[in-house]
Amino acid sequence: MAVEDGAILATLLGLYQLAQSQSLPHSTLPETLKLYESLQKARTTSLHLGSISNQHLYHLDDGPEQQERDRILKAAKWEEISSRETEPFIWIDVRYQKAVLGRDAIGDAERKWEDMIEKIRKE
Repeated sequence: MAVEDGAILATLLGLYQLAQSQSLPHSTLPETLKLYESLQKARTTSLHLGSISNQHLYHLDDGPEQQERDRILKAAKWEEISSRETEPFIWIDVRYQKAVLGRDAIGDAERKWEDMIEKIRKE
């Protein structure tokens, strides 16, 4: 998350600085930071909750629980399942993997910036 946060902040602050230096329409600095928050808050919360749900399973002492966990991981199909099905480990869910690992953070930041600029131009 830290690298992603840094990339998004750098992108948004770079766009802010460029727009300000060229006297282009732009938001205020606090609005730009709120834009960053709108991009990251739900995602960060989701990842945090996912890690909490897995923390016990990844730190088991050797024994029956650990053996059951290992059996489940070995038997996992590692393929996309229907939205009605769930996996005991969130990382087995390919949909979750795609959502977490398949994001274009810089592209998302640039699109969000352009959406905001469009709103400013229409005002």
